[in-house]
Amino acid sequence: MGNIPERTQKSILGLHKMIMELDKKYDLSKKVIIEIGSWTGLSALEFQKHFKSVICIDPWKATEGINTKFNMNVVEKIFDSRTEVFKNIKKIKMTSEEAAAYFDYMTDSGQSTDNKFNFIYIDGCHTYDAVKQDLILWKDRIKNAICGHDYCNQFPGVIKAVNEIIGKPDIVFDDSSWVKFKKRCK
Repeated sequence: MGNIPERTQKSILGLHKMIMELDKKYDLSKKVIIEIGSWTGLSALEFQKHFKSVICIDPWKATEGINTKFNMNVVEKIFDSRTEVFKNIKKIKMTSEEAAAYFDYMTDSGQSTDNKFNFIYIDGCHTYDAVKQDLILWKDRIKNAICGHDYCNQFPGVIKAVNEIIGKPDIVFDDSSWVKFKKRCK
C-alpha cells in the first residue's frame, strides 16, 4: 500500500497563513467551516484551533486517482485517532453530494435554520470533474468565503474548475490553499 501521504510542515504553515488571513476579516472563533475531504485529519486539527466548529465530510472510500493507492480504512482510523478528543470537530462519513443532500433535508424538515455555512474548504478528489461538482454543490451555501487546496500546476483540474465555476481566487497561499470571498464569486 505504501506510506500514506501527509501534509508537510510547509503545507501546514501555508494553511495556517490562510486561516490567519481569514481571521483578520472575521472572528473565526464564532464561525463554522466545512471541510470537504479530510484525509487523515491534519487540516482539521489546524482548523479546530481557530473555528467554533469544523464539519469534516469524507466518505473514506477509494475514489478515482490517489485514494485507490491506499487503504482507506487505515486513513480513516488515523483521522479518528487524531480528532476524537476534539469536541468542535464533527465527522460526517458521506460523499460531498450526499452531505449536500443531507443538509438540504435538514433545512427542509425544519431541523436546521438554514443551509449556509461561514466557510467551505474543498480538498476532496483533485480531478476537474470532482472539484467542479464540489464547487457547484457548495458555492451557494457560503456566508463568507469558499476556500480549498491544491490550486497549483500539479493539479490543473483544480485550477480549471475553480476559475470556471467561481473565478480566480482572491488569494493563493504557499501551500496552494486558496480563498474566494463571497462578494467576489461569479
